[in-house]
Amino acid sequence: IFATTISLNGGAVTDFIGTSVLVAGTVTIANTNIAATDHVYVTRTAVNASTKLGMLTVSISAGASFTVAAFDPADATTCPEDVSSFRYIIFKQT
Repeated sequence: IFATTISLNGGAVTDFIGTSVLVAGTVTIANTNIAATDHVYVTRTAVNASTKLGMLTVSISAGASFTVAAFDPADATTCPEDVSSFRYIIFKQT
């Protein structure tokens, strides 16, 4: 049996994989290839100096960027105490 891997370029504003850090609970990541129908998956990699962790959500601005924000699940407000690091990957729907 042979192992199969997926390789993606990362680092440019047209790439579909990367890392980032929340600043006061939010960050906007430039990506000129992102479409409204794309799926962005995020996973927290470090809590850093966060005093509270929010639920990570994603909103897309097609052709420009996407925003990752941490929300307090108790009241659905932004969680500015969350300064955690995360990884993301974008999948295109065909």
